[in-house]
Amino acid sequence: MKDELILSDIEDAVQKGKVDTKATIPKFLTPEKLLEIDRKLKDVMLNLTNKVIQELIEEGHEVSLRNPVLGEKMRKLDLDGPMLKIY
Repeated sequence: MKDELILSDIEDAVQKGKVDTKATIPKFLTPEKLLEIDRKLKDVMLNLTNKVIQELIEEGHEVSLRNPVLGEKMRKLDLDGPMLKIY
């Protein structure tokens, strides 16, 4: 849900010309650094998802993508704290 909103905001900004496509990319933002950030983001999501799954198991719920309890727990995840520690 948040990803969709962010993507929508980005698309909207690009279409309205609010993005400076000629802006200089910082020197530290190399392809390797972007891959490192991406890996860390995925690691955080994997760890958080693993915790939610462990909670489901401990609570006796079925671990399934169709399980509404799983969906609700994933929506309630606080991503801001763990994601800020990546950089």
